[in-house]
Amino acid sequence: MTKQLFYVKHPFDFDTQRFVALFIQRPVFTQLPQNTLEGWTLKLTEILGYIKDHTRSVRDSEFFIAEANLDAATVYLTITNCGTPLEIKRFREHFKMYADIEISSNSDDRSGQKIFAEFEIPDGFIKNRSQEELPELDELHVRELHSGEEFLVSKLFYNVYRYRYINSKVYDPETIAHEISSGKLISYVGITSAGEIVSHVGLVLCNDSPKVYEAAWGVVDPLYANRGIFKRTFEAALDRMQKTPMSYSIYDFVTNHDFSQRLVAKYGYKDMAIFVGNQVSETQARMSEISKHHDLPGMERYSLLVGIDQRNSQPFGNRIKLPINIGETCDFLLSNLGMTWEPTNRFESLPVGGHYSVKIQHEQRSVIFDLYDVGRNAVERILIDLSHQLRTGLEYAAVEFPLNVPGVGYIHDALADAGFFMAGLIPYRFTNQLGFRMQFLTPTDLDFNAIKVHSPVGNKLLQIVRDEWERNHLI
Repeated sequence: MTKQLFYVKHPFDFDTQRFVALFIQRPVFTQLPQNTLEGWTLKLTEILGYIKDHTRSVRDSEFFIAEANLDAATVYLTITNCGTPLEIKRFREHFKMYADIEISSNSDDRSGQKIFAEFEIPDGFIKNRSQEELPELDELHVRELHSGEEFLVSKLFYNVYRYRYINSKVYDPETIAHEISSGKLISYVGITSAGEIVSHVGLVLCNDSPKVYEAAWGVVDPLYANRGIFKRTFEAALDRMQKTPMSYSIYDFVTNHDFSQRLVAKYGYKDMAIFVGNQVSETQARMSEISKHHDLPGMERYSLLVGIDQRNSQPFGNRIKLPINIGETCDFLLSNLGMTWEPTNRFESLPVGGHYSVKIQHEQRSVIFDLYDVGRNAVERILIDLSHQLRTGLEYAAVEFPLNVPGVGYIHDALADAGFFMAGLIPYRFTNQLGFRMQFLTPTDLDFNAIKVHSPVGNKLLQIVRDEWERNHLI
């Protein structure tokens, strides 16, 4: 199966050296012999230099595009010249010494002239490690990430996910360093005595006022799974979480296993919502990649369990007014948060207007509507908008809205009539305001029995979400 290494789009004044650096710095290439890297650098630099010297853009909107894909032991590079055409005969004459570089006069997709190159990866360039070669457990240490080690984190994520991880920041060492220096990331790693980083857990700042952190970026080298190093890394991050002043911390657990839920349960967290099928499985590590176990059938899309640690406070207050249809359904979640509710006036109506924002997550094939200004017209427009979005291949949709506003009972019912079902309570925009999420899922390979939830409250929530899905979803 082909994996995309990178996709870049530059104006024709692109920096050749910088582009080549983008290609070579990918973690997949770091273990290549130096002479191989030098050969690739020379060829790629020659190709780009030739394009810059023999073509030009006559419109500001025209670009040079390059895409590289890895398939088995070969890297396939496709360069699209969107500017004036190159003279094919002269190009072939110039590169006749390279049998692995070719130019085409065809542009089936009408995007531009294509230049193709193939780079063979030497056999065995990635050494297969065995369990016998791994260091002893007492040689594995957990600590905060040191400056200059950011690339090792990127390399770890590549070893586990290739380039499929949901947050692309993990592949950019400079971004990791900036996130840490700016206080947006606290990074804990498990590291061998030889300096190899084999696990990582980060505390990510979601909101600065109030302070809200999320435990995220959790990963372990598959060779070190079941050896306790991820547990120790995770616990070190959670210990730091307990000592860091904040309004609350948030967790979103991938539910193809309940390992993380059981770890966090010792520190205390409250289940709030289950986002059913909101993650594409390709962007998450399967059980077989991180342990000796395998995912159950029905895991085409993964689900997330969302919970918070209230830090001995009441970030959303002690009491809230809710319509009966939401209050009765979520009473057990509110009680778990130490909150009570009272019914709103049954004649309360939804305002006429309203506004919402849209966030499309292409890699997850999902769309999130934030109904920040509730209104009847906005709900109707969301449903129209959703029908257009689904035609583009999106599979999951959600509508989030605050609960301390009038007419939320109408929003719930209108969305339910359109096939949405409850996800649960959410910390709205990571503030001290409680919100609600409704969700929609197109027909997909989904087995509710494969969703692993640890706590009794979480299991009750899963059953309610499942009942609503079976009642509301449209075939």
